[in-house]
Order: sequence, then C-alpha cells, then structure tokens
Amino acid sequence: MGSYGKTLFKLDFHGMKRCLSLCMQGHMEQLIPLSRRTRWMIVGGLVLVVATLQYGTFRMGYNQGWEEGAATPQQKVILQSDEKAMKNLAGFMSESASGPDSLASLVKNRKERLSWIHDPVLLRDVSWGLGRDLLTQGRTDDALELLNELMPADAPLPDAARWAPRADLTASLLMRENRPVEAASFFQRAAAGYTEAAQAPRKIKALQAAGVALLADNRQDEAFKVLDIARAQAKSLDGANGRMVQARILSMMARIERTRGNADRSKALFEEALKLWPEQDGNGGSDLGSARVCMGEAFLESGRLDEAEKMLQTGLQNLRKNDADIGFTLDALRGLARIRSSQGDYEEALANLYRAEGVAMGRVDVKNNFWPCLYDQIGWTHLLRSKPAEAIGCFSRTVDFTTCPEAQVQSCEGLGRAYLEQGDPVKALLYLKQAAQLRESKFPGETVSLGRVFKNLGMAYDLSGNTPEALEAYAKAFDYLKTTPENPLFMETALCKAYAHMEKEQWQMAVDTFLAVIPLMEGEKRSENLKNMAKCYDGLNMRDKADACWKDAGFPRISAPSRRLRR
Repeated sequence: MGSYGKTLFKLDFHGMKRCLSLCMQGHMEQLIPLSRRTRWMIVGGLVLVVATLQYGTFRMGYNQGWEEGAATPQQKVILQSDEKAMKNLAGFMSESASGPDSLASLVKNRKERLSWIHDPVLLRDVSWGLGRDLLTQGRTDDALELLNELMPADAPLPDAARWAPRADLTASLLMRENRPVEAASFFQRAAAGYTEAAQAPRKIKALQAAGVALLADNRQDEAFKVLDIARAQAKSLDGANGRMVQARILSMMARIERTRGNADRSKALFEEALKLWPEQDGNGGSDLGSARVCMGEAFLESGRLDEAEKMLQTGLQNLRKNDADIGFTLDALRGLARIRSSQGDYEEALANLYRAEGVAMGRVDVKNNFWPCLYDQIGWTHLLRSKPAEAIGCFSRTVDFTTCPEAQVQSCEGLGRAYLEQGDPVKALLYLKQAAQLRESKFPGETVSLGRVFKNLGMAYDLSGNTPEALEAYAKAFDYLKTTPENPLFMETALCKAYAHMEKEQWQMAVDTFLAVIPLMEGEKRSENLKNMAKCYDGLNMRDKADACWKDAGFPRISAPSRRLRR
C-alpha cells in the first residue's frame, strides 16, 4: 500500500474510531457523515469476511465427506440405496392393499407411480404382484388388462423360468373366477414356457388343465387338439406314472368323442386308456387319486360298472382334501351316483349327489357349470324314482343356465318328461320343443339323445291329440335311432310311430315300421305286434300276408283291422 493509501487509511480509521466513541457517549448529533470511499471499504470488508468463512466451511465439509465416502464399502452404499427403494415400495404396496378401488387406481397409473423403479425386472415383478392381487380381490377385468400386457399371448414369455409358473397361477385363479376361456389361454402360455426337459410333467399338466378349461366352455374341438398335444408330450414320461398320465388324457379325449357322437372312436380311446392303466397303480404319487377317478370314469363309459365303482371309491380315498382335487372328488361322487342309478338304487344315488352338493357348497362358485350339471342329474334321478314334482324343482334351477348348454338341454327335456308324467301336454310341449331345438343346434352328433327327445316330443303331441305332429316327431326319432337298433329306445320309438300310422290308417307305413322292429322281439311282445301288423295287411287287402302274420302270432284271425289302438 502506498503512502497516500496509508495516510488515507489512518484518517478513515481515526474517523471511524471517533464515530464509535461519540455513539457510545450518546452524541449522535455530532457524527460527521462518512465519505463515500469509507462506506465502500466497509462493504468490501464484510464481503471478504463472509467469503472467507464460506470457503473454509465448504472445504472442511468437502474433505470430511470425501474421507467418509472413501471409507464406506460399496456394498453398504448399495444396501442403503436398496433399503430406501424398498421403503418406497413398501409404502406403495401398503397403499395398494387398502382396497380394490385403490389398487385398481394404482395399476391404472402405475407407470407414473412406479417411475422411481429403474430396474425393468423389479418393475415387472412389482406389476405382477399388483395383477395377482387384483385377481384375488375379484377385479378380473382390470387384472387381465395388466397380465396380458406382462404375458402377451402372441409372444414368448420373458424369462420363462420365472413367468411360466406365474402364468400357471393366473390360470388357476381365473378358473376359480369361472373364466375358463381366459384360463385356458394362460395355461397354454405356461405350457409354452416350460421348455426344460425336467419341466415336462408341468408342461403336460398345464396342457391338460387347458383342455379341461376349454371343455368347461363347451369348446370341444379346441380342447381335443390341446389334449392331443398333451398326449404326444406324455409319451416321453417313463414308468407307471407316465402310463397313467397318458391314460387320463385318453379318457378325456374319449369323452369328447362320445359327446361328438363318434361312438366307435370314443370306445377305442377308452379301451386304449384302459390298456395303458398299470395293473399295479400304487406308485402314482400325489396324482394317484385323480388318476384313479379318471380311470373309474373310463370303466364306467365302457360299461364295466363293478370295476368303475371300485376305482372311483379308491380314487376318493386317495384324493387330497384341497381345492386342487375338489373337481375330481365331485366327478367321483357323480360317477358313483350314475352307477347306483343304473342299478336301480336311486336313494343311494341321491345320497352321493347330495354329498357332492355339500362338498361344493361355499367352495365352488355359484356361476360354475358344476351346479347345473349336478341339479340336472338329481332331477333325472327323481324322474327315475317316479317323483316328477321333485324333478321339476331341480330342472327349474338349471333350465336357464346358458353357459352349460348340455345341462340346459337335458333339463328342458327333463321338464318335458316330468310334465308328461303329470299329464300336462301343454307344458310338456313347451319344454320338449325347446330341448329338440337346442339339441339339433348344439349337439347334432348325439343321435341317441336326439332320438329320445323327438320320441318324447311325439308322445306329448299324441297326448294333446295332434297326431300329424306326433307322426312327424316319431319319424325324426326313428331316423336318428335306426343306426342303433340294439338300443331299447329304438324299439319303443318304432312302435310309437307304427301305432300313430295305424291311427291315421297309413297301413303301408305302419307295416314298414313293424318290419324294422318285429325281428328284434321275442315272446308275447312279438306275438302282440305280429297281430298289429296282420291288421295293417288286412287294411291293405293283402289277405295272404295277414294270414301268415296271424298264424305266426299264434292267434285266431280277426276279420277287420282295429281303427284305434291302445298305446
């Protein structure tokens, strides 16, 4: 600093000192105004002091932070970061658990709400948890939108080892919600994700489950294709357990063929399934009970009732008491009821059916197709024990169940039969017409069932006095049943048709119908219908043939044909 500066500083310093002294003595009025130069020097000094303090503080903190950071292990830093992320995630998930509406809102805005998660794997895992929770809380549509995005149907599963079991679980939850079509799709995605050789049993099980789901929605063709793929895959399994898996799949395919009306193909598949069933079936593992139930059904369909009953009973004993096996439990009980009904033990059949109702109560969704099938079977059992009023009560619970067309059509027919037994042809016609229409449109291959429903329709027309309509219905029933002449229903239908032709004096048509069934008859029934055919020949003025019929029947000739017959 120059001499001028030193002199100036001394003057200003002494000036400031004098100002402070005067202030302390209370003589503010004697203050001399500071010069402009003095004021700037005061401001500059203050700025310099503040800057020096800030720099020193920053340097100390920087050095200390650097030393602490360098001394902290990398794993600890990552853990602290993850801990913070998991705290955020925990807060997010606790909010998601506050209710279905809150959860659905979070899912809708999840990209913004989860933007703090930068790891794509963690983000997908969190999203999966949200979708699963939506399913368990009954928000199925919201869940499907998210889960279809996470596991697209038209692309391979990302990281199949993690996501194939998730697709499997999703499908199982959808089945509980009675969404079989969507469940089948996820079962198939799971099957596609099980790519390792060690995962073959899980792959086959997922394909089987997909087939069951498709059958629940009456998609028989699709179910058959999926099961056929499962059957091909099951050939890679060794030992008795592998043969049992193949046998189960074959029995399911056989039931589909039977429903389609392919009786020969169905029988062949059932027989193939029974050949694969190992004689010593004690090593079936956890699926032994369900396998035995499937084979019991195969024996039942093959008419081997004693073996079927034994297999179903032992299958019930081996089943696990959990939701996974509840379907097999119900199938076994219904199968045992069928056996008892065929033996005429209707009370025992009803006991098994009501036991099935008790098992399913509260565990099977009220919208599940199990219920119309069960009450339809109970209704027919009541019909067989000649209790039409009880039967009507059961059929009325299922007749409008459109998601199960098989039970719906059988219940319509059952109502018609019950009203016929009560002598009410008007109501009988109402339901039998509906049953005939449903059968022709939905089950055109089931010729025996079609023959039965048209035969009952003809009886309803007959009871109401509409003979032309009765004849038309009998003719359709006859055409459906003529391919199975060994079926007792064919003979009953043919006789109803022949009698209706006689009622209308259509002698030649009556003769043609009698000729189709009399060779199948024996004893008194044959003699009685030879008499009726002789009357038809008399109506045609064919005396020689009439005489031959009278002689073959063992009755003396009656000169004129009867105009009306007792049905």
